[in-house]
Order: sequence, then structure tokens, then C-alpha cells
Amino acid sequence: MVNELTADELIHRGWDASRAEETARAVNDRLNKGSPEACWQWLTRDVLQPGQPFPAHQLLYERV
Repeated sequence: MVNELTADELIHRGWDASRAEETARAVNDRLNKGSPEACWQWLTRDVLQPGQPFPAHQLLYERV
């Protein structure tokens, strides 16, 4: 993947450091091994929650 997601990008958009690190690593792994569609399905099913900062949701949508 040319432009990997970083934890700093998620932290800058309101996520705590440990969650951002874990999520960035998992997103990059999933995108390197599978399709963007499968990664987005996983994010919307298992990761993203309504109470999380919208800028992080938007970043993930734009990057995946």
C-alpha cells in the first residue's frame, strides 16, 4: 500500500493513542491482504461506533 494510514492521523482526529495504533495497523494489514470493500465491511461492523469522533470516521472512509 503506497499511502499507509498512521496512528497519528487518527489521534489528530480525536482517537486515543492505543486505539489509533491498533486500528491503523489492522487497516493497513487488511488493505495489503484483501480488498478495500472487505476492509470497509470490517470497519463498519467491528470498529466504528456512533460515539467516536466523526473526523476519524471520515478519514477512514476516504482512505479505505
